[in-house]
Amino acid sequence: MVGMVGRVQTCLTLKNSADVSKAWKYLLGVVLAAAVLTSGCAGAVTRPSTSGSNGPVLSASAATLNFGNVLVDSTDSLGIILTNTGNENAIIGGVLVTGSGFSASGVGANTMVPPGQTAALNVTFTPWAMGSVAGTLTIASNAESLSVKLAGSGGQLSPHSVLLNWDASTSDIVGYYVYRLLMDGTYAKINSAPAVLTEFTDTRIQNGQTYSYVVTAVDADNIESDYSEPALVTIP
Repeated sequence: MVGMVGRVQTCLTLKNSADVSKAWKYLLGVVLAAAVLTSGCAGAVTRPSTSGSNGPVLSASAATLNFGNVLVDSTDSLGIILTNTGNENAIIGGVLVTGSGFSASGVGANTMVPPGQTAALNVTFTPWAMGSVAGTLTIASNAESLSVKLAGSGGQLSPHSVLLNWDASTSDIVGYYVYRLLMDGTYAKINSAPAVLTEFTDTRIQNGQTYSYVVTAVDADNIESDYSEPALVTIP
């Protein structure tokens, strides 16, 4: 870690990539020591059908969606899967979301979920102020209502920044994409255009948080390499 007045720079070292036969395979390695990032979704919840064992039975893939710390006026999203494990069609009557900054999309009124099928909901959190927020996602249906707890908190930008740098790829590429891990365990691209230089600075971070980064190389056809090994950075 390299100290700097007014911010903290954390350097990420990526090993040289190895050329292989296919242009889209640019192998990148990373070396960085930091703490482990934890995810924010709890276990599944199931509600029995009111119409008996032969009716529709809806279950949700998580009992709680925890967004963790999200920058004020920024938006994070988490997904939830509804599964009909019963023997009749489940008809969703509506989706109700409570809690400041929470919203849901993907499933509307009169959505039918046949036996053995699923429906996907996308839940977003956009905090408008600092502090913790709690809410509830309620799915009403003919298989009895489901409730999923929602949690998150609004935070402010840190005065620190994270400086990532790596060795140049030896393959024929046009640049690099940098990704940061989300609470749902997926990586989101944080630079809209490929970085031409072998470095990137992330300023949208919060104090006391741990971030995981990976890098890909991209060629002129916009074909990306596999992710590099993740690098974890803890902000003081």
